[in-house]
Amino acid sequence: AIHTGPGDVYPVIDKLRNDERVLLDSCTRFSRWCHVVQLDGGPSGWAPGSYLVGSGAKNAVTPFEFSFDPMDPLGLFRRR
Repeated sequence: AIHTGPGDVYPVIDKLRNDERVLLDSCTRFSRWCHVVQLDGGPSGWAPGSYLVGSGAKNAVTPFEFSFDPMDPLGLFRRR
């Protein structure tokens, strides 16, 4: 299903068919939801990332998540 926003609480506006090709222009953290642009002219919207095939495409538009604080990579200024 394609939703108007990134979550099941948003209304469904369309459904993707099996093997339908789409363009991804952004994803939320961990690629949970991706904004898709339908190449056949259907409405753009948000689809669950787990339903989309192509991890390379999802990785390219998902914000990078550091495993450390880039401003304090050694953890010297961490509050205890």
